[in-house]
Amino acid sequence: MTTRLPVRPRLQDHEDLEAYLKRCAVANELTSTALTGHAQLTRICEDPPAAMITSLAQQTGTRPDRLRRATLTGAFPAASLDRARTGRRWSGQPAICRTCDVSTVDARLNIVVLCPRCGALLADRQDPDPLPPPSALMDVQAEVLETLDQADQSQHARERLTRLEALMRAQEPALWTDWPSLLEGETTEWRSRAVRFARWAITPGVITARPPSVTAALLALTWPYSSDTATTRDRIDTFAVMSETWRPETDSLPPWHTPDDAEHGLLELLDATGMDFEHIPTTVRLREDPVVLPPYLQTLRTAEALVLATLAAGQRPSRRSLRAVAAQQHHSVSDRTLRVAVLLLSNTTALRYMAAHATLLHRGPLRDLHRVRGDLRHLTAVPVRVTRRLPPLETGSVSIRELAAAWVWLDATLGRPAGGPHPHMSQKLMRSFDRALNPEGRLVLREWWQQRLEEIPAATTTQRREQRRERGAG
Repeated sequence: MTTRLPVRPRLQDHEDLEAYLKRCAVANELTSTALTGHAQLTRICEDPPAAMITSLAQQTGTRPDRLRRATLTGAFPAASLDRARTGRRWSGQPAICRTCDVSTVDARLNIVVLCPRCGALLADRQDPDPLPPPSALMDVQAEVLETLDQADQSQHARERLTRLEALMRAQEPALWTDWPSLLEGETTEWRSRAVRFARWAITPGVITARPPSVTAALLALTWPYSSDTATTRDRIDTFAVMSETWRPETDSLPPWHTPDDAEHGLLELLDATGMDFEHIPTTVRLREDPVVLPPYLQTLRTAEALVLATLAAGQRPSRRSLRAVAAQQHHSVSDRTLRVAVLLLSNTTALRYMAAHATLLHRGPLRDLHRVRGDLRHLTAVPVRVTRRLPPLETGSVSIRELAAAWVWLDATLGRPAGGPHPHMSQKLMRSFDRALNPEGRLVLREWWQQRLEEIPAATTTQRREQRRERGAG
């Protein structure tokens, strides 16, 4: 039979099991390993086996159900722990209350940002001294926890938490010092700190846990929009429009004041620059962008390119015409991309940015991208005689010839993977491949595809004219 400990500290309200066991070990001059038989307590204390709970109950004189409620799965049985923003916190970056001396099990969950004992904002090493949160956060946190309690029995509650996760993820790149409007009790300094962290966190290659203060800002701003599917969908579409992190010089933007002015201005810009349907890529990628855009930009930039291509084809952008133009470009777009494209047409600022993007696109030599897409669509592998000239590259289980073909498609068409020979190639792998290529490797592949296209006869002027008439008729 397990021997009771000589000194048996009392388990505090909301106290985390791991913290409690460490207190017990110190009080009895033991190591945590000697007390529990486990060298690493952090993960096992999230959901310890029944035998461990029984043993600890005998040793500490604490009821098994009390010990179980001190575990993450016992305190929050309906939580989806693997979600990035509402699931478990990184064990290497625990959250603490600066006021209480109790490590709470609640602090193991990202969605909990206020101390359950005193109501203070939690802190971590990324933000050890956070500012006072907006007053609206207290009510939001209470509603979130109530929904989490109901999620074990309520599908509606579970679905709302799923929508909340999606909203928080989408809000992060769309968070600005002046948008959305400041909440009740929210200061500009609080917002600015959240924006600064969010900008760094969404940088490609950065993997980090969000401090409670940043999670709190996202939580307070998005919770009201998680009430139903339609409201969530519309808000996430708006986030896509607001996710453009590139900012041109203000004086370089056209002086358009209404959406109608902007649409007419775009038509005039395309006409003045000689940009036709065949010159428009399937996404907008700036010089400093990676070869595959970050996920938060993909919907917006695809929608922008689709609007430009539709205008250049002489059609009025609508859901029907936008989808038809995407089909003419031989790539598919999601319903969300179509919704965002339509939404862009009512946003004067977004249309002014689109003009800036079109101007940057025109600065390079105009290329018949429609023809290029047709010529390279079935190029699934680059010849060995070309890839052997590339620098040594780690490609995992994917053939370097296939990776090179996917890269050639992106480089030559200036577009997105969709419609190409490898539309589902790992985006992370493609970015790594591009970085590892180095300038010499890129030059090898670029010279090869340019020579290949020169050897393929281009369409005649008559054929191109007929193609334009067909697009206009469609």
